[in-house]
Amino acid sequence: MTYKLPDLRQETIKRLNLLAKAKNSKEIQANEKELCKRDILYWFFNYVYTDKNKTLFTSDEDTTIPFIPFEFQVEAITEIWASIMD
Repeated sequence: MTYKLPDLRQETIKRLNLLAKAKNSKEIQANEKELCKRDILYWFFNYVYTDKNKTLFTSDEDTTIPFIPFEFQVEAITEIWASIMD
């Protein structure tokens, strides 16, 4: 199976829009905190960033990019989180 690289620009815009909405709203901030507490993958897919892997991405992109886990990472994160929480 070939991994399709995510659209980093679109992902970054989505995350920045979420932060902008939450900036001045205590209600949205509280909701986001609750969503992150309940769902570790929500946190990963909306708030985690990583350094760019130069073998996968071109040099014209930012050095820090949204972390979008591979499927095997999603499985590992889910399993580890379940072990911690149970």
